Amino acid sequence: MLILFVAVGCALGGVCRYLLGNCVSRIAGEGFPWGTLVVNAVGSFLLGILLGFGVAELRAGEHLHSFLAIGFCGGMTTFSTFSLQALTLVSEQRWKHLAAKVAGSVLVCMSLVWIGLGIGERFAP
Repeated sequence: MLILFVAVGCALGGVCRYLLGNCVSRIAGEGFPWGTLVVNAVGSFLLGILLGFGVAELRAGEHLHSFLAIGFCGGMTTFSTFSLQALTLVSEQRWKHLAAKVAGSVLVCMSLVWIGLGIGERFAP
């Protein structure tokens, strides 16, 4: 049942990501990826509110947490989870782990997008 809550939340979060990102991009223009930045910021803020509110501890917490925090926020942006994990490392003063997470995530993911693009372009019809 929890998987269904996550799936529905992801679907709705993805739709919101699309709509909000496109709306911001139309207003701000395409010179800078403002849509993505705003979506990531809103998703991170929303995840913080949900966790700060203690949504996981409410009576319907597990289902609500699965739907909102994991599903909706995760479908809207995985950057919110990245930000939460990085902030947790800051609060625990695990500086080496923080540096590895931030640098590793950016460098590894950018590198893999670049490699994936190369492979896709190489084998595209």
